[in-house]
Amino acid sequence: MLNSSRLTTIAATATALLAAAALTACGSDDPSSATAASGSTTSSSSGVDAAKAIVAEASETPRFVAPPAFDTSSARGKTVWWIGNVEDPILRQWVEAAREAWAANGAELRVYDTKGSIPEHVKGFDLAIAGKADAIVLGDGFPAVQFAAQVKRAKNAGIPFFSLVTGQPREQPSVDGLALDVSYDYRRVGELLAAWAIADSDGKAQGVFIETPAIPSSTFEREGFQRVIEADCPDCRFEYKQVEQTGGGASASDALANVARTSILSNPQTSYVITAFDSQALYAMSGVQQAGAGQRVKLAGFNTIVPQMQNLKKGTPFKMDVGGPNVWLGYALADNVMRQWAGEELVEDPQIGFKLFTEENVQDLNVDREDDTEWYGVDYGSYYRRDVWGLEK
Repeated sequence: MLNSSRLTTIAATATALLAAAALTACGSDDPSSATAASGSTTSSSSGVDAAKAIVAEASETPRFVAPPAFDTSSARGKTVWWIGNVEDPILRQWVEAAREAWAANGAELRVYDTKGSIPEHVKGFDLAIAGKADAIVLGDGFPAVQFAAQVKRAKNAGIPFFSLVTGQPREQPSVDGLALDVSYDYRRVGELLAAWAIADSDGKAQGVFIETPAIPSSTFEREGFQRVIEADCPDCRFEYKQVEQTGGGASASDALANVARTSILSNPQTSYVITAFDSQALYAMSGVQQAGAGQRVKLAGFNTIVPQMQNLKKGTPFKMDVGGPNVWLGYALADNVMRQWAGEELVEDPQIGFKLFTEENVQDLNVDREDDTEWYGVDYGSYYRRDVWGLEK
């Protein structure tokens, strides 16, 4: 539980993940949906003060936390196969950051674009194993358990297998042969979304948090969000609803819009619609507008996709985006693959930092394309090359 003392210590695609889940969806209430907490441990004023401090701190550039340095010479001449959908801009950023990192250490990356197709994923794994890859990466948010047979085959062939953004740091998926899932701390993302809602509303927020259980990271976000609201905002009222994967019926976009619209109509006091991912908020925003609440309901999410950063800059109902540097994630993955080759202990939690983006702090940014160095003010890859791998002075 994140009480006010913990709040002061908090300083993070999903477009990618929506693509990975290939959702066709309908909305449903979470049976565990709850409004404000009973037994809250924090007064309203102390919770608001702590939340405002967190928002101020998290609006600054995330500080890089360097993992232990090591010798990367074993990477020379190695080949990594990346299997996944690389059509989405965020997914491409992960790929290109990792490619740059491995190239700096003499390793090569081969990408097999699955375009989101399960059979193409399997074909890619088969080709990588037959091609005697030195490592395989499932790089688009699909859970490794979905390809357990292929992961086991890679293990039997002596090929380390990695995945991205399906676990929680230090809570690894249980899949035989999976070396590591490299991920953001999604519970912390939820905590930051909650801190923002508390601070922005002076502790009076009412609204709905929408998760997609088919995407595990969205549930981690909801858990973090709900704990903070219940512990630190006695006057906040939130419902927790789901957009389910059904294999048929209404589209995900329609379902998200419907959940937002019906939540507002059933509770006219709704002032916040929080989606796990900012791509989902694009659709939820249409539901807010259908309910005639575009002037009073605020939306927020995670991922900093370009369309939502543009919405922030223009001033729309979408008011805050939690960003996790994509370059940092790609380099963290590359770092762990090379640690595997070197026989070093893997870094389960790369401690990737987050930044809160709002209308106020995006005005001087170019939001027509994603550029981590500009948006965060830091080249996170340079920290790895210099401080962790000793490649630069």
